[in-house]
Amino acid sequence: MEGDFQVGPWLVQPKLNAISGNSRTVHVEPKAMQVLVYLAEHAGDVMPKERIIQAVWAETFVTDDVLTRAISELRRAFEDDPHEPRFIQTIPKGGYRLIAPVEAVAAVARAPAVYKLIPAVAVLAVLMLAAYLVRPEWFGRKPGIAFNPRDWVLISSFENRTGEAVFDGTLEYALERELCNSKFVNVVPRERINDTLVLMKKPPNTRLDAGLGREICQRDGGIRVLLTGRVEKLDETYLLSVAVVDPTDGVSVASLTEEATGQNHVPAILRRLSNRVRERLGEELPRIARGNQALEKATTPSLRALQLYSHGMALVNERKWEQAAALLDQAVKEDPKFASAHIYLAHCYSNVDKEDQAAPHYRKAFELADTTTDRERYFILGSYYGRFMPDPEKELRSYEILVRLYPDHYWGIHKLVFAYLGMGLPKQAIQYACRLAEMRPNDLGANHAAAYTLFQDGDNPALARPYALRARALLTPESLEASPHIGRWVLLFPPTECWQRGNAHEAKNELSQMARVVSPLTTKTRDSYMQAVGLSYLALGNLRSAEELFKNLSESDDRNFDLALTALARDDQATLRRYSRRLGGGGLLTTLMPPILMARAGLLSEAQEAIAMRERSKEWIADPELRGFVKVMKGELALAQGQRSKAIVLLQEGLQAINRPDTFTFFMGVEALARAWEDEGNLPEAIAALEKASAARPRVQILLGFAWMRIQWRLAQLYRKVGREQDARRIEDELRGLLANADTDFPMLVQLKRLQEAAATPIPK
Repeated sequence: MEGDFQVGPWLVQPKLNAISGNSRTVHVEPKAMQVLVYLAEHAGDVMPKERIIQAVWAETFVTDDVLTRAISELRRAFEDDPHEPRFIQTIPKGGYRLIAPVEAVAAVARAPAVYKLIPAVAVLAVLMLAAYLVRPEWFGRKPGIAFNPRDWVLISSFENRTGEAVFDGTLEYALERELCNSKFVNVVPRERINDTLVLMKKPPNTRLDAGLGREICQRDGGIRVLLTGRVEKLDETYLLSVAVVDPTDGVSVASLTEEATGQNHVPAILRRLSNRVRERLGEELPRIARGNQALEKATTPSLRALQLYSHGMALVNERKWEQAAALLDQAVKEDPKFASAHIYLAHCYSNVDKEDQAAPHYRKAFELADTTTDRERYFILGSYYGRFMPDPEKELRSYEILVRLYPDHYWGIHKLVFAYLGMGLPKQAIQYACRLAEMRPNDLGANHAAAYTLFQDGDNPALARPYALRARALLTPESLEASPHIGRWVLLFPPTECWQRGNAHEAKNELSQMARVVSPLTTKTRDSYMQAVGLSYLALGNLRSAEELFKNLSESDDRNFDLALTALARDDQATLRRYSRRLGGGGLLTTLMPPILMARAGLLSEAQEAIAMRERSKEWIADPELRGFVKVMKGELALAQGQRSKAIVLLQEGLQAINRPDTFTFFMGVEALARAWEDEGNLPEAIAALEKASAARPRVQILLGFAWMRIQWRLAQLYRKVGREQDARRIEDELRGLLANADTDFPMLVQLKRLQEAAATPIPK
């Protein structure tokens, strides 16, 4: 259906994503509007959910939840009651039907003849309108777009009418650099533009002409202003123009033009245009003036350097590091004091492991940092201390200052998220991760980061759900292939929620759904997902289902590891020993669990050699957290050798270095520490260690559920030993619920049933 239309008394304007009626206008998400348009095209017909999803989310994997949310949003807009619908009717097991009358609206709006104005009133109205057009401030409002501080602006490609190649792709980057130094105006980051281009199935290097820029604004839904520009030449004078456009209707609310008497004057003219745009959008003149002195120093006066920088940054945007480095290297030769070009050139070299070539540019950018704007200075300092002269404290402080000054600096926020997560501090990362997802609502990685951070914090894991669901809606076959570590976590979120609620049946259904989703992927990638499904089956006590999956894995290392873990779950020491013996190294050098499984299988010399291999690795030596994992491995080995005191020290130090419950090694280490304390006769210490790990459940994905359940099982046993019978039974009841669909011979379930039967048997008198 093209154009506007009526749904009952409501006016629907698809291009504006607007629904108007009852003296109000509601703006809905673009996808919700597409659902409404599709239902309107089939008004009165029952449309199956699958057909709606196929029409609106073509070639994108989404669940029914996404469609349900879109329908709920439309019902809120129409003030509709799902139980007594007047607009959208739910057909159980059928789909949805638009039951209100639908009528197309004529292209020319029809003004309802509600009032008949007498001539004098009509004349007065005309005079008032004329006065408004001349002096709108008389009526207490500014002309144009209602722009609020930190609203988003998108800059489209300049139209080059001069025929001079130096302006191609240069002016929009130059204007972006100028505007980015404003704390009033936010320029949409290139990464966010890319997200929308991906959804539109366009490559990231697509030229953003005015039409495409407007479409991106409309699809994004959070961009307030579109800036379009052009450059022309009259004799030796260049005319640079910028139009301020309202993307909702494409109307230009301001057209600003400046003249440059030669190419070398163009950068200064762009700064003047930038200032006029800022003023037009409502920024105060004193604030604009304060930033200009720093900008004079920070921005290169060389148009050629600016051109090379712009084209280089376009390649950075495509992650073509070596090609970008070639252009940025030319840019710093054109202008050796171009600090931003130096720092991005250094990053490009680092990203292809050319640290020797990166080093002089890190140093040069650092030397020039004090000559730049605050925005550039603190990004340079953060980069310098993060990648060249590692100093985590100074790196964090630089990025924190940067984000405090510029709350929407994309890379500053991005760096803080992953710096804090890398330090095992999810609580500090939360505000930045959520902001990152707000800045890039259509990015899988940003939404995953927000969901993961909120989940790992553990205070209220339910807050992670909206971001996890949004991430799941963004999954595609391509992203599942390209980012399996993200895809696994996102696809495991629904079964994890079910498992956290104690609903084993629904958790298994969700895992089956995950297996179906990944079945078309390439063998190696599919196996990484199926391995996660199998490990999750262990948490449900479905050992046979897990074994069946593991035996079909293509990689022998993965297959042997998973089957060894299954043998541990089955308390099958002979099988554990057989598969652990096959974990000698090779592809498993970088993994954490083999030495622990070897130690538990009694393969002490093999475990010792596996630990030694890791200690010889530069990667393990350099990383404090990996050194913590090695201490846990050594603690397991010491315990297997009967050296309890040594084991306790190693395990405590290792667990303190890890301090995050998102690996099997953490839980196995806690289990070993509790066993060592118990063997020492110190039950309070054993219980304290187990209780700390037990409390981490809100942060545990179903993938690790089996390891967490072993903690619970051991804790219940120790509670009973110290006379805390009620606490022991509470845990055992919880475990029975989690194992409701377990194999009948699953050892933990068998023992739980025996305890239950013993408790129900009357004591003989």
